[in-house]
Amino acid sequence: GTKTSAILEVDVKDRTRPRLLISGHAEGEMWALATHPKKDVFVTGSDDGTIRTWDAIKHFSTSLSTMSDAVRALAFSPNGAELAAGLKNGDLVLLEFPAMKKIAELIGSGEAIHELKFSNNGEYLAAGYNDGLVLVFSTSKGFTKPIIFREHTEFISHLDWSTDGDHLLTNAGTNQTKVFCVSTGKEVANTEIQPASHTRVIDPTIQGIYPKFMKDVNDVNAIDVDLVSKLAVTGDDYGNVKVFQYPCTAPGSKAKRYIGHSAHVTNVRFNHSKKMVVSVGGADHAIFQWKVYQGMDPGKSHSHTVDSCDEDSDMSDAAELD
Repeated sequence: GTKTSAILEVDVKDRTRPRLLISGHAEGEMWALATHPKKDVFVTGSDDGTIRTWDAIKHFSTSLSTMSDAVRALAFSPNGAELAAGLKNGDLVLLEFPAMKKIAELIGSGEAIHELKFSNNGEYLAAGYNDGLVLVFSTSKGFTKPIIFREHTEFISHLDWSTDGDHLLTNAGTNQTKVFCVSTGKEVANTEIQPASHTRVIDPTIQGIYPKFMKDVNDVNAIDVDLVSKLAVTGDDYGNVKVFQYPCTAPGSKAKRYIGHSAHVTNVRFNHSKKMVVSVGGADHAIFQWKVYQGMDPGKSHSHTVDSCDEDSDMSDAAELD
């Protein structure tokens, strides 16, 4: 093994020219993940300060870019032409993709950025910080003079935009949820707001992702929902990737569990076609690609599949991963 998770092939007859088969992230943890909105490409970022672009078909890293500090959040613009990177030191870097040329570096609160999300119309970029601030930058106004929401008292963990691009749904800390209206700059009641995505781990529609007797909601680090096929995939502190039917409102809802990561799963995302899921591990630096099988026999066994994921969860009729 190597420090940068590289695997090399060495010819015993010519050991001076090892061939790199694959490389990966190095020290620290890996939390940042974003899938391209139009292509079979995804990006990862870690505490080693690098952003790596991956070809999901060839299973190989196609580029590496070094940032000034640990990378904790990544987000693509709706057209995939820009990539936003949130760093542990609070820097927010906007990059041209796939060239990875720096377009701008935005000043935030100075605290670590845990989450980034562009609105579906591309008008706004929201950033969630460790001190509970949410900053919303306008792309049409050159990312200057962001709208600031200060209502959270704990670190921002997850963000989702509404379909109208005017409301921001947030999770923070242990159990805080809020909705903000960008046009008014105020917090609003969460009434009949349709999310354009669902990556929040705290919400009435997905409270079934937690076992009946789980008290710590921070055990589930990430969720992504295919709002069309009604599937939710999660990653948790126990190295599990789970698949649920969506919505799943009953505590301890049925799920399929997939193992492979040797550490906590920090992030999960569907790809643009919803036919693939990418999961990343924190301490193991591992990246897994899972193929989504719709309509598979739920009873068909796989070496990495456990149909009953908890004592309080029986076999699920959700689609399978492989």
